[in-house]
Amino acid sequence: MLGIYIRRSVESEESDSIANQLREGKAFADNKGLRYKLYDEGEGISGAAPLSERPALAHLLRDIKKKRISSVWCRNQNRLTRSQETLIIYMATAKKHKVTTYFGDQEFNLTDPNVKLMVGVLGQFNEYEIDLQSAQTTKAIADNFREGKSHGRTPYGYAVDSNKNYILHPENSLIITDIFRMSAEGMSTSVIARKLNARGIKPYRGSEWNRSSIRNILKNTMYYGERKYKETKVSSPQIISRELFDKSMLTLKQNAVTKGEYNKFRFYLNDSLRCANCGNRYLGIKTSKYPYYMCTTKRDDPKKCNSKNITASFLDWMIWKVMISTHSHLEQALLIAQEDSGEKELKERLDAIEKGLEELDAREERQTILFSKGRTKPELLEKIQNDIDNERMHLTSKKGEIETELRAYENPDIDELAVLEGKELPNQMKSELVKKFVYKILIHGTFNAPWSKIDIIFRFNKIKFSYYFNPKKGYLMSSDYALLFITGKGLINKFNKMRAIDPYRWYLTDLELSEVHERIMEEKSEGYAPLHFFEDGRLFDIYEATIDPKAFLNDKTKEDYSARSTEILNENI
Repeated sequence: MLGIYIRRSVESEESDSIANQLREGKAFADNKGLRYKLYDEGEGISGAAPLSERPALAHLLRDIKKKRISSVWCRNQNRLTRSQETLIIYMATAKKHKVTTYFGDQEFNLTDPNVKLMVGVLGQFNEYEIDLQSAQTTKAIADNFREGKSHGRTPYGYAVDSNKNYILHPENSLIITDIFRMSAEGMSTSVIARKLNARGIKPYRGSEWNRSSIRNILKNTMYYGERKYKETKVSSPQIISRELFDKSMLTLKQNAVTKGEYNKFRFYLNDSLRCANCGNRYLGIKTSKYPYYMCTTKRDDPKKCNSKNITASFLDWMIWKVMISTHSHLEQALLIAQEDSGEKELKERLDAIEKGLEELDAREERQTILFSKGRTKPELLEKIQNDIDNERMHLTSKKGEIETELRAYENPDIDELAVLEGKELPNQMKSELVKKFVYKILIHGTFNAPWSKIDIIFRFNKIKFSYYFNPKKGYLMSSDYALLFITGKGLINKFNKMRAIDPYRWYLTDLELSEVHERIMEEKSEGYAPLHFFEDGRLFDIYEATIDPKAFLNDKTKEDYSARSTEILNENI
């Protein structure tokens, strides 16, 4: 069977159209009396693109290897490829499987040394031509930019005069001003798009405005007179003031951290949560009533993971409160973990991998030189290159894993957490801070368990703090230090009734809290008692609620009292 390969790049002449190539290929097949299979790469695909970006050509090579194709037709060699590397792969594959290749009406016998040389020279010339064209295009764009000339698509609100200079469009420039004004007044990109569409205003491209087109306009500095291309800046005709642009950008940022329909920071823990049951990610799921975090394995197949869904509002609030209230405990744990030798071993492994990658680069360069001198056959070069690529992929993957582990030893400033205590920040800032301080958050627990457990693993030498919690009942209890948060109305009422009678053991009257406390006591070798409570969003110290404030004239008094109350509690449990 004949394989007909067709492709048209952006810069091709009209005569190279897909229709023309297909017509000629079919005529060739009819003339030879051959059945054919079409491999259509489509339009806009560069001949210099790697094989990974050429699905039709990759498909053709697979069919050749499976002996489904015995001959290949292409209008000319540069339609097949302009890349020397891809040409070598094709020639080696075609030769190995004895596939006849036709460029136009001419047969190319790839076993003939003269033909191999000619095709190789053509491939090198085509690659040179595409590189030269790319360099000339890049230079022309840069030169036009420095001279203030237009290039590419004209931004909405502008027009281009006969000298290719940007000028203001008399009507559309006013619409640009309206867009920035509406944004500065607090309107979202979706609302602005709907208003423009309702007024019957058409964008330059497409039939209607949408969020993306509005956002692209609001981020374009050209409108306040500063045009950018890579690292270069030039002036442009100004439509709005810099002040209006800044106000609009502020609205854009604020809308990005609110609970809008398309807010990527709505679930700010998405990048940090992992399921302890299966190891996969937890992701936020948006619902009309109660958004929640869910294991992605369970989402795709509930039979493969029986982890619990966690109410998003509770988990978001809880992780943030734990982070900003735990700095003192982190400092103590960090002192203990400072002698960790794991970092040194990881750095040694990273050095070894980087040397291995350097050796692969050198080996690849040697093989290229040998091939250019005719001392390596194409099929051998292909095999060696595949081996090098596979090894490089393996080492690069290992390098990424080790670099991720090493980042856990980079200790951010713990004092930054202390400063944040008591403050509420937008979700975008919370997301950035969680990524800065937290390595990952593991969620334990099965669907039928009344409570769940989380491990917050910080980037401070991978220090881990664990907590038991139940969003429905409304509590979180630390298993590493004395901390209990309560948000459930039932627990708050119970605490208010019991704290005057027995403030240090009141939670033991609750069956679930008592079970969690017993579980923690079994895990810990030392005595433990949660002494702090969270009530109505406020950190609440029971000592200050039940003891005369005069007892806390100094830290020593408070420290002695805390130690004694813990001792009494442990004796009575």
